[in-house]
Amino acid sequence: MAFLIRLVRGFFRFWYDFLVGDCWELAAGVAAILATSVLLVQNEVVPRALLPFIVAGAVMLLLVLSTLLELRKAGAVGS
Repeated sequence: MAFLIRLVRGFFRFWYDFLVGDCWELAAGVAAILATSVLLVQNEVVPRALLPFIVAGAVMLLLVLSTLLELRKAGAVGS
C-alpha cells in the first residue's frame, strides 16, 4: 500500500512540476484562457472558427507580458 501511495504522489508531483514549473502565473493564465474560451463558445459569443486565433493571440499576449514582468523584476528593463 505504501508503494502505491508513493507511486501516485510521485506521478502528481511530476505533472505539477512539468506543467507549473517555476512560473505558476503562466499555468494559471493558460488555464484561465482555456476556461474563458470554452465559456465564449458555449454561450455563442464567438464563432467556433475564430476561437483558435483568439486563443493563440491571448497565449502570445500572456507570454509577452510574463516575459516583460520577469525582465522588469531582474532589472533588465527600465521602470
